[in-house]
Amino acid sequence: MTAENRIPKDAHNNCWQQRMETSKSIKPALDRIERPVAKYLKGQGFEKKGRTYNRIVEQDLVQVINFQSGTFPIGQYEIPGIRESKYGTFTINFGVAIPEVYHVTSPKFPIPLFWKEYQCQIRERLGVLLYKKDHWWTITDDSENISKE
Repeated sequence: MTAENRIPKDAHNNCWQQRMETSKSIKPALDRIERPVAKYLKGQGFEKKGRTYNRIVEQDLVQVINFQSGTFPIGQYEIPGIRESKYGTFTINFGVAIPEVYHVTSPKFPIPLFWKEYQCQIRERLGVLLYKKDHWWTITDDSENISKE
């Protein structure tokens, strides 16, 4: 890489500075949206790690719910119509894990003690179940109405 092709160090630092400042407002807003849902899920027997919830229904079946926030765009991230920026938005992923199936399909890996949504054999997003298409909600301070939805 030649000197003229390099990203100036101050531009790189500014990008990370902007990311940190923006994430300071996004994370608490998503926390406020998630909080009443978390309270409800806890009452239903779900355990929480990060933004993921697990509930063992039977010894051989685990329900998984995950709040996924859009990633911070870096560089030429957005390509209209192909790769849209999801920053400032979130979606909810559902999964059902079947440990016996996981053991057969991933024999080199131990069965997780706490399941991530992407490890599940059955997966879907809330938007697809509600609207028949992928849907990302905007992270706003109107957390009460978003949580009710």
